[in-house]
Amino acid sequence: MEIGEWLEVLDLGDFSYQQFKNSEMFQDPYRNGILFAKLFCFLEKLDMFGLSAFPQNIAECRRNLMKVFSAIRQKRTEIPRQLLTVNGVEEILKGNRAYIFTILVYLKSMYGHGECSQELDNYLKREEENY
Repeated sequence: MEIGEWLEVLDLGDFSYQQFKNSEMFQDPYRNGILFAKLFCFLEKLDMFGLSAFPQNIAECRRNLMKVFSAIRQKRTEIPRQLLTVNGVEEILKGNRAYIFTILVYLKSMYGHGECSQELDNYLKREEENY
């Protein structure tokens, strides 16, 4: 199952990557922390307070991502910690698709529906072909 299909199964189909790939950072839930927050809160059945639902500047996007990454690090030690750092936040803010989807694949593998390394390899291979 692809990431997009997985998001639809989780009733997060409104977050189609194609819909946001040319969006400004502040409106792009893949880059502003909103997708990661909604996804992680749904998967962990928790509430996360203090997020900017409609970030207006880069500081709010950065704060959203740092808050979500902190929660993920506390709850899920299976994700490599180096992905969930300040450098990781900057990669996401820049729109590094491979980085974004690497984290999504790890989350997907931890909560069911697939083998992380196989899906990640397949995704990265397709990304290289698109460049």
